[in-house]
Amino acid sequence: MAARQPIDSPVGRWASSAIAGAWQGTPPVRIRMMGGFLPTHEIVGPLKAPFVLVPVVNPDNNQHSYDENLCMGHYLSGMRTMAAPLTAPYPD
Repeated sequence: MAARQPIDSPVGRWASSAIAGAWQGTPPVRIRMMGGFLPTHEIVGPLKAPFVLVPVVNPDNNQHSYDENLCMGHYLSGMRTMAAPLTAPYPD
């Protein structure tokens, strides 16, 4: 089972704004559903906390296969992207 958060929820708008700020106003690509499975319900259910996922992979990474890869440029830009919401204050 997975938890779901509306794409235009307050936490979604906050994360999108924080990430856009890290990239000089360029808005991030927002995807409502992604392939794969993460047991987000195990964490967000008991905590009743909002959440967002920020993936850091290149499109051809062949996740979980014998030739899985991550380009260094994607890693560095991903770290910049993930640092944005981690350093942006959440509005009260």
